[in-house]
Amino acid sequence: MKLSSRAWFRCTVSSPDILRRLAAHRLPQGLRSGATTRSFHRDIYFDAPDGSLQSRGVVCRIRIRDDDKRVLTVVLNTSAGRERFEAETTETDPRRILESDLEPARRLRAVLDPARLRPEVELETERLMRSARSGWWPLARFAFVYDIATVRLGTVSRSFQEIKVYRLGSGQPTLDKIALALEREHGLRLLLADKRERARLLLTAMETEMGARAVDTNRAVAVVAIESGRAAFRQDAESLRIPVRAGSGEETCRRLLQESLGSAVGNLHLLGTVSARDRQYALEVWLARQVRASANGPIEW
Repeated sequence: MKLSSRAWFRCTVSSPDILRRLAAHRLPQGLRSGATTRSFHRDIYFDAPDGSLQSRGVVCRIRIRDDDKRVLTVVLNTSAGRERFEAETTETDPRRILESDLEPARRLRAVLDPARLRPEVELETERLMRSARSGWWPLARFAFVYDIATVRLGTVSRSFQEIKVYRLGSGQPTLDKIALALEREHGLRLLLADKRERARLLLTAMETEMGARAVDTNRAVAVVAIESGRAAFRQDAESLRIPVRAGSGEETCRRLLQESLGSAVGNLHLLGTVSARDRQYALEVWLARQVRASANGPIEW
């Protein structure tokens, strides 16, 4: 991928630790590093429920910086090409920002009614930034930006890392040479997807994960504990019942043994899973052998 016509490029980084080490490592191509700054910001991307902005290649974002300033950014496809409009504000209400008289907001109203917009993606970013310059004339200037971005969905969160290199002035080395050096020295690969797209993919995966967790909560475990040819039952009013506990998997099974027998020791085997006709959950049936039972446990053999 040639970068000569672009003023920046980005690379993906596999972990926060590697990213921080790279932020303290010498720069490629003999570039001289300036001071490193650290900052935090939160980005909220907006779209209509039907994805109108995405389908038109429009970006609408409010950035909340760590100095408590808000920046509204709108990127549009116009006859002049892809144009970016930004404006800073002290207004804290996102809805008022979107409906304000700021130039990006006015430009956005030509595309759709801001009342239709809803938060689509929210990203928390920790950023390290280093300025850089070359050691020969003319002095080329660059900015190396190291980001750790976190996406949250309920109690689930996921992070990804990237390095973005901007050219701030003409001169050697070229961005192609810098990208090649980062690939050769650190195994970094050029990244085409932007943060918004990566966050969307993560959100989809997180929604799937939370759906799977919800399925797991609709499960219960039953343990058939066998010792010397006898099975363990709980006394329930006038009947005997096999011990049952909400949850799923071996860990839940051992907690159930601890509650019922006073010990989690036993050889466990999953016999199968059945659907309960009168309840909205699936029942895992486990066989437990070589168990240990407390003499005072609430169990009938």
